[in-house]
Amino acid sequence: MVKPGGFMLYVLPHSFLLSPNAEYLRGKIAETCWVRFLCDLSQISVFGEANSYPILLIVQKKPAEEQPLKVAYVVRCTAYPGHALESALENRAAENGDYSIYPTSQSTFEKPTWQALSPSEHRLQERIFRFPFLENFFLVSQGFNTAMDSVFIRHRSDVPDDELAAYAPYLPDR
Repeated sequence: MVKPGGFMLYVLPHSFLLSPNAEYLRGKIAETCWVRFLCDLSQISVFGEANSYPILLIVQKKPAEEQPLKVAYVVRCTAYPGHALESALENRAAENGDYSIYPTSQSTFEKPTWQALSPSEHRLQERIFRFPFLENFFLVSQGFNTAMDSVFIRHRSDVPDDELAAYAPYLPDR
């Protein structure tokens, strides 16, 4: 519904980048828009105790006439999101302990899943993908993601002894 050349801004869960059920929408965005800005804020507690893993996505609808591809900027932030976002909006690449900002090509977003990888991580991933996948040898499955761990995951000391049978042990991924 946006005019050619117009912008759309989204606050989305990190799962949008990888989830199979969002693949169609990612493909539609790559087909009709340029991704101008992708900011991964999943390492920051943006919404307090909600345990959400947000990303910011800015896309620009491609104009009707052919134009050169626009560069996308990827931001990965662990602290100081305001500084990182300001630098990214000014198209300034940066790399420090709190955030990294780097340009990437639109071809990054033509793949079935989108990943906010730095150039060095992208090169490493290309090397790793030359090997067979783990799922060729093992059954790989995902655990659960509650987004409210403090409600659903109980510490052993909080569980009365006579209720232990109702609980399953939990091995966290971090």
